[in-house]
Amino acid sequence: MHKIIALVGLCGSGKTTAKTLIEKQGFTGIRLDDIIRESLRKNNKSENSLNIRDSRNELRNRYGLSALALLNLDRIQNELKINNVVIDGLYTLEEYLELKKEFKDLFIVVAIATDLELRYSRLKDREDRAFTKRVAKDRDYFEITKLHKGGPIALANYFITNNTTLQEFEESIKTLTQKIIRGKNGTRN
Repeated sequence: MHKIIALVGLCGSGKTTAKTLIEKQGFTGIRLDDIIRESLRKNNKSENSLNIRDSRNELRNRYGLSALALLNLDRIQNELKINNVVIDGLYTLEEYLELKKEFKDLFIVVAIATDLELRYSRLKDREDRAFTKRVAKDRDYFEITKLHKGGPIALANYFITNNTTLQEFEESIKTLTQKIIRGKNGTRN
């Protein structure tokens, strides 16, 4: 039976890097906000952060805080039939609850944590979507208070810290991914 690894963590913790590393192990990658990007492209709108944020907010106002999970269910189900799936972009407790209800034990959440100042430093130095410390801090508070992001982090099946080198982070991700694929008893499911 194929599995879903959903990555959660605050901005700059390493979720996108983890997704890429897990995809290298053969998983199919899904970003929950890809449906927003696809819609913007279809409507000839720029895929900038403002348009993405406005579209995301519009969907959440229309469908609730589980909107991106609900709108991706068919895609996840279809991919899961043929392969393991890694999801980046799990933000809200409501998304977590929707995906857990739908996929039960196949849905495994991995929280990625990075020390605060290191995370802010990485965000400042990021080539795409760089944030100042103030912007990053404001985003953290918004995600925790308005999107209930602390819920999926607290309910994660596994935690990985990303305070070291990329090579060490990659090894941690690889080890955990293999553990998840094999299941609790160490045998392949």
